[in-house]
Amino acid sequence: MPTFRAKGIIIKNRKVREADKIFTIITDNLGKIQAYGRSTGKINSKLGGHLDLFTNSNLILAKGKSMPTLVYAKAIDNFKNIKSNLEKTGIAFYASELLDNFLLEDYKDTRIYRLLYYFFIILDVPDIGDLVQIKILFWSFELKLLNLLGFLPELEKCVKCGKNITNNNNNFDFTSGGFICSNCYNDSKSYFYQVDEEIVNLISKIFKGDAKILATLKINNKQGFIIKETIDKYILYLINKKIKSSEFLEKINSLERQFGI
Repeated sequence: MPTFRAKGIIIKNRKVREADKIFTIITDNLGKIQAYGRSTGKINSKLGGHLDLFTNSNLILAKGKSMPTLVYAKAIDNFKNIKSNLEKTGIAFYASELLDNFLLEDYKDTRIYRLLYYFFIILDVPDIGDLVQIKILFWSFELKLLNLLGFLPELEKCVKCGKNITNNNNNFDFTSGGFICSNCYNDSKSYFYQVDEEIVNLISKIFKGDAKILATLKINNKQGFIIKETIDKYILYLINKKIKSSEFLEKINSLERQFGI
């Protein structure tokens, strides 16, 4: 039976039959694939430990009728600091679910794998434990993903007239994919809410910045809420489906607020 190799990050698994699993994997050369893992649900499975969620592994797969079968897996990066941190785990689930919703099977773009891999590398750094830092990194990941998929909203100019955003009465228009200045705003029902020039600039910096720049950004709670809601609502509009992991993250945030963490 013909085999092929890939390097991939496990973003999802589901149990089938008694001890088998189907894995959803973001690969470096094959795009998003599903692969069958026989007996990978057993405690003593040789492959199971190398196919944990959010693990980056070298894989060998055999071609099958409906999907390939995993015949070899060797973990390269386990990202243990992500899995041992509740907030980071929640973000990793969110990112994985986002990719699963956006990407079609066999959508081949090696940049998607690299984006997820480097996001996990940064997220796995032990020193990055502050929730605000984690959220900024994730917003950057979301915006960069939207850019790769051709959905990045216009962040600097009005999508109607093309002029730079320079005042505090701007609206985000999901249908047009960007901000509308106060001069072009016509009470359209498609806008979400008003955002000022500072928020527009912050979102642009989050998209363009690398990890070092993002680490220096100062964002207060009000700004963070608006940035989060703008990106979340736009993604919801694009995929027409709520990300389930967002509820998990909201519960984490609620507990932190309740106990002052």
